[in-house]
Amino acid sequence: MEKLGVTIPDFHNTRKRLDDFFEAVEKDEFGRCKDIQEEIEFFRSHRETACRLQDMLDRGELPLRVTHNDTKSNNVLIDDSTGDVLCVIDLDTIMPGLSVFDFGDAIRFAANTAAEDETDLSKVSLDLNLYESFCRGFIGELKGFLDDVEIENMAWGALIIAIELASRFLKDHIEGDKYFRIHHPNHNLERARNQIALAKDMEKKFDKMCEIVKKYS
Repeated sequence: MEKLGVTIPDFHNTRKRLDDFFEAVEKDEFGRCKDIQEEIEFFRSHRETACRLQDMLDRGELPLRVTHNDTKSNNVLIDDSTGDVLCVIDLDTIMPGLSVFDFGDAIRFAANTAAEDETDLSKVSLDLNLYESFCRGFIGELKGFLDDVEIENMAWGALIIAIELASRFLKDHIEGDKYFRIHHPNHNLERARNQIALAKDMEKKFDKMCEIVKKYS
């Protein structure tokens, strides 16, 4: 671990992400905040919840691991003919991080019942069957390696990473779409609303999410 460099400082520092978000809201460089007050209020009301894991890390309650930090399923190459996994890609984000965020980002991307930029938010939810399948594989394979505090916070990793990414999408929308590539106007706003909807659905299912984690730990 001591030989592993930090390639992107504060990549999953949710407290800093939200501080940066509210700084962008304060500046409102392109005058877009007047149309997204409901979304801004979501982050105000969830600010401390979203910082839970970063605060635990700062207090030394969660261990740093060697993590990928961008565990979307499309960062795994799969053989079209055999279905075999060939390799993991997008390795520039490998650095010290939290296992719960690697778990959470994979869930956020792969267990969403809709695409990341789906605008019909009625289609956006957490698929608990896919969630359970991933828990079985991820937690089951790491049994004996993860400590109790990590396991207890797996579901938080999924919820918090959805909130974090939503804030990043909305910040980029506020700042004129400078970071994430967009394909049409308001694309980042649509992505942010999608992730907010996913986070809200996770909150409704949170107790069940924790039960499933416990089942495989």
